[in-house]
Formats: sequence, C-alpha cells, structure tokens
Amino acid sequence: MKRIRTKLLFATCLLAMAGCMKDDVEIDEFKYTRMPNLAAPVFYANVDYNGIFKHLAKNKPQNNAKVEFDNDGLIYLTYKKNYDVSWNSVADINDIYWSNNQLFPTVAGKKVSQRVSDQIKMNADDSQRFDTLIISKSTMTVKAAKLDVDGNGTMTFPEMTKNGKALEVKWKLNEGTEQTIDVAGYKIVPKHSTGTSYMTNNIVLEGTASASSTTSHLNIEMTMTDIVPQVIFGYFGTKNALNRQSVMNINFFQSHEFPDEVEFTGAFINLDVNNWTGTPFNLKMDDRFIVKSNKDSLPVSLLKDNPLYIEQIDYTDYRADGKYNPKHNYFLIDTTNSNLNAILNCSPNSYDYTLEITTNPNGEQSENFLTEESKLLADVQLYIPFWLKITDLTREDTIDFDLNNIILDADNAKYVDSITLYFDFDNGFPITLWSQAYLVDEKNMVVDSLFNGREQLWNTPQLDQNKRVSKWTATHSRVTMDNEKIVDCSKKNVKKIILHTGISTTGAKTNQYLKFYKEYGLTMNLSFEVLSKK
Repeated sequence: MKRIRTKLLFATCLLAMAGCMKDDVEIDEFKYTRMPNLAAPVFYANVDYNGIFKHLAKNKPQNNAKVEFDNDGLIYLTYKKNYDVSWNSVADINDIYWSNNQLFPTVAGKKVSQRVSDQIKMNADDSQRFDTLIISKSTMTVKAAKLDVDGNGTMTFPEMTKNGKALEVKWKLNEGTEQTIDVAGYKIVPKHSTGTSYMTNNIVLEGTASASSTTSHLNIEMTMTDIVPQVIFGYFGTKNALNRQSVMNINFFQSHEFPDEVEFTGAFINLDVNNWTGTPFNLKMDDRFIVKSNKDSLPVSLLKDNPLYIEQIDYTDYRADGKYNPKHNYFLIDTTNSNLNAILNCSPNSYDYTLEITTNPNGEQSENFLTEESKLLADVQLYIPFWLKITDLTREDTIDFDLNNIILDADNAKYVDSITLYFDFDNGFPITLWSQAYLVDEKNMVVDSLFNGREQLWNTPQLDQNKRVSKWTATHSRVTMDNEKIVDCSKKNVKKIILHTGISTTGAKTNQYLKFYKEYGLTMNLSFEVLSKK
C-alpha cells in the first residue's frame, strides 16, 4: 500500500476573496512541499488578517488596508482629518505702535513743562471688546530723541500694572533713550469707547531749556508686538475662526474590489471637538458630497442640527498652569440621521466638505475668555466597519491535485484501488455555507465532482446571547474515488480540485448584516490516502 497524505490550511475572506493554503505531501520516505495555485478564495481566515487584506488589495502591497479594531474586536477602516483653531484665531490683539513727532517752542534758560496723552487701541476687530489682559509674552520698546532741555521724561501707562503699580518709563531729556522692557506678567485693564478697547499713554516732560535753546523737536515712539495672553477676558464677537475646504481621500474602494453581492452598512462619522476656550462656537459642515468612482457626486445628507453648537469651558475650570480639561463636544453622524449607507455602497473615492467654525454664533453677550494654551481641536473621523450583508455569493478556490503525479505515473492508475479524500472544516462564522468540489483537467474543464450536489459542510458555530460566535464547529467529510473513477480521471489528466463555496448572511427567515470580528474565521484541512490493489 502506498499512502500519500496532504494537509491543507484553507483561509479566506468574506469581504475580499483572500486566503492561504499550504500542503505537505509525503510519498513513502520522500517528502516535498508545494504551494497550490490559489484562485480567488472566498472566506476569511483568522490565521493572519494582515495577509487577508494584502490579498484584498489586488495583490499590491501599497494598497494594503490599515485596519483597526474597536474594543470589542470589530474591524474598521478609519479616515481622519484634524483641525486646530488657536487662541489668536479668535481674539485679534493689535501689534501696538505709537509715536509722537512734533516741534514745541522753548525759551533759553526757562522752565519746560510738556504733557502729551494718547489712546492706544488694542482690539484689531471693532466687534471685539477686551476687559482684562494678563500678558504672558511680549516686549515693549521705547525710543526718544535727545532734547535741548536739561530734565526728565516720563511715559506712564495707567491701565497697565504689575503688583498694583503702573508701568512707567523714565529717561534724561538731554540724553534721549532706547529701552527694551519685558512686559510679561503685566495686567492691562483697557478702557472702552465705541468699537475700541484702549489703554492710555501719558507723557510728561519736565526740565529747563539750555541757554541757547529756542525750540525743541519731540520725537518719541513705543512698540509692543507679538502679544501672547496668559489670560484675556472680554467679548470676542461673532467671527469666522476657521473656513477650510477639505478632501478626505477614500482609497479603499479603488484599491479593493467587492462583488455586487456584498453590501455594507454601519458607516458613521464622529465629530469630536475639544474646546479649551471660554468661547462657544458653531461648527458647520457645508458643501458636503462624496465623489463616486465614476466622477459623479452624491450629496451627503447629514444631521438636521447643522451647524452644531460647541460649548465652552467655564472659567472655574481654568487653571493658570494650563493644566485644565477641555469641554468635550461629541456628535455622531450615522445611518439613522444621514444617507451614509447609500454613500458607502457607491464605492466612493473621496469625501469633500467645507468646515466652518464661528465664535459666539447665537449673539451671546456673556464674557468670553482665552488663555495662551486656548485652542479648539476638531477631529472628523469617518469609520467604515466591516459590517455587511452577502446574498448567495459563490466563489471558487483552486487546489493543486495532479492525479498522475500523485500516483507517480499514469500507468499506475489501474493498480490503485481507491483514493480517499478527507475534508475537515472548522467554521468560526455565523453564516450559511455550502460547498461542491470538482475535479478538472489542465484546461479547467470539469471531469467529475466529489460531492452529491451542494453540501452544507460548514456547520453554524455556537453563538452567545449577543449572537456572536463563542465556539467554532468542526465538520468532517470523506469522499472516496474508486478504481473506475481513478482510471477515468487519470486518462483525462486531472490537475486540480476546484472548490465552489456559496456564502450568505441572509436566508428564508433572515435578512441581516454580519459584523466582522477579528477572531472570526474558517480553516479547512484536506488529507488523502491512496490504496493500492493487492
């Protein structure tokens, strides 16, 4: 008796027709390994999901899908876009530049007393009002030309204080000055007039004109730039803090192919908005559409409540060290409030939209506040879970089965009593499966079949109370080829076994979508023995 044994691991994907097989063939004392020719496998195997998606990607590694798993093990594809709105997109603080350049008469040897007072506007946007500003970073530069006067000059900012003392700059009039002052930590409490939040600059010149002096030229300037607030209170008006067109490229449906019998559901968009500002916002997604693979566009019908209201943090939650939690705003766009199912099943290749963010959208008048760390982070995340419906999809897998090579020579066919094939099926999918195996020649012409019609060889596994697979089931099937069939198949030069498998998540009483968990899978082991005639 000659015994030839082949073991075959069969693994494929419900979604994208991927799989892997391996067979070890032993002939008496000789052993060799050969890889069978795989043709469009059908089932998902829990052996290596990365390998499955590699096959999904039209055999191009660069197309391999980056899959993720939720806490429960459900498989997802995720596409993300992030948006960062910083504090200076909300509050427009002027870079401050002030100067005074004028002539004033002096009398030689006489006392000089000159006073200049000006308002310095701080808000670049007239609709905004600044009530209190504590400076985190900024530098003030003061320059004054020499005067023909012996005395002192003083520049005072009464609304700008530190430890209760107003900022004051002094210099000798007959020497002039150029000073750089670090103003971090200073508190500014501006005054207000219509459309203006301002601080006052008071200049006092006191001294005695020189003996030859007849006139003096006052030339003085002050700059304060790159002002960063430690905290700023006020009202920041209704303004557009962000208006950005975005494209989220969805390459999965272009790099992977799905038959018409496969239908997706369960896609959703998460909008996560973390607001570290004391300002409410509206978030609006406009001009939204999905571009289909045929270059047409399909509009996305999203939430009835659009724009979405973003709540602010309360100042009582603010900490000066910057370590405070944002106000989290979360919105879900799914199949209950949008047409994402229709979008998903048109094989989209991009999601195009415009994101608009507006401050104080409802005309709120309550005081806003910002800090140096204040920002608004908006994350747009499109999730495509592998949650699908399959209606009687038939696929085929090809297994090398060169009969004349197995029996070493075609002349040996008449001496072979039987060949028995053992199919061991392990099923970890809660779906209906049937199979039929055909013996084919080198031209893939069917010579004979192995099963009597379509046989349900993959029994339904055990399910838990959530209808999720809790235990795989094993099915064992044996098919025997007698001498007459062996001789006929040898003459017709059988080269392969083609396994046809039908899968369906629907049935006479069901019309359901299958959730695709990472631990789901199938395996098939094929072994056979050859018995010689005595």
